[in-house]
Amino acid sequence: MRASIVPWVLLGALAGCARGAARKTDPVASITPGASGVEVDLSPIGSNANESQIEVLRKKKGEFIACYEQALAAHPGAPFPAGKLLVRFYLDEGGRVTEAVYEEDAVGDPLLAQCVLDVSKHILFPPPRVGVTQFNFPIVFKPRR
Repeated sequence: MRASIVPWVLLGALAGCARGAARKTDPVASITPGASGVEVDLSPIGSNANESQIEVLRKKKGEFIACYEQALAAHPGAPFPAGKLLVRFYLDEGGRVTEAVYEEDAVGDPLLAQCVLDVSKHILFPPPRVGVTQFNFPIVFKPRR
């Protein structure tokens, strides 16, 4: 399954990079919509992630958009699924994700949820200050208005 999403992930990442990253002074990083007119809100509201973890997640915005676009393409003509995935990350001493699970799925699209978890499991964070750690982070998917 991972091999089938790689082209979408690369396309989404390139689209996100071409539009520029979120400004560090902006407290809410809303991803520039992709070609399908979707947004992914990476606001840390409701998260216990630290600033360095938030920055790393914001750099993955293109991959999260690609997941959303892939889910939409799998259901042509269906209404845009929208909502929040609350992901819990478990990190080892080196900052590697040992496990990523969703604690809340208000979107209800298994393909989207699995893609987000697949992307999440391959993120490398800065090493935690105190050994292994865990944190949660909300990812909100919505159509552009």
